[in-house]
Amino acid sequence: MKEKEAIQKELEQLAPLLARQKEKSSPFKLPDDYFDTLENQILDRVTMEPKKDTPTKIRSLSFWLTSAAAILLLAVGFSFLFQSQNKSEALLADISTEEIDRYISDNLYEFDEDLLFEENTTSADLNSTDFSEEEVNLYLEENIEDLEDLDLDYLL
Repeated sequence: MKEKEAIQKELEQLAPLLARQKEKSSPFKLPDDYFDTLENQILDRVTMEPKKDTPTKIRSLSFWLTSAAAILLLAVGFSFLFQSQNKSEALLADISTEEIDRYISDNLYEFDEDLLFEENTTSADLNSTDFSEEEVNLYLEENIEDLEDLDLDYLL
């Protein structure tokens, strides 16, 4: 008993608000006969007039119609997707290689250079050292005007 009183005093010192909570009564109260009538209330709700269910044939028909509509939509969507893909491939096939090269050279700065480099080079290309010093100098002389100052700083 003395321990309980000591614990209560310590609680009052450390957390007086918490110690007073025990003194207050609970604000929630149940009616006296709540549990006596609860069973009857639940049974009354359960045994109430059942909702009229739609016949299973109608429900089954609506399920199949909905499924058929979804499948039809998917089929139409895929057919449009494949038709547009085939059309774009046909349009690209009509373009000559020279036109593609000209477009790329005219719009080179709009492309991602790193991506182009990755797609068009292999490790064998990078390891190739078959260039003579004369070929490198000739290439630089021909293309020096195309290089910008930033490119020159990067190369040096």
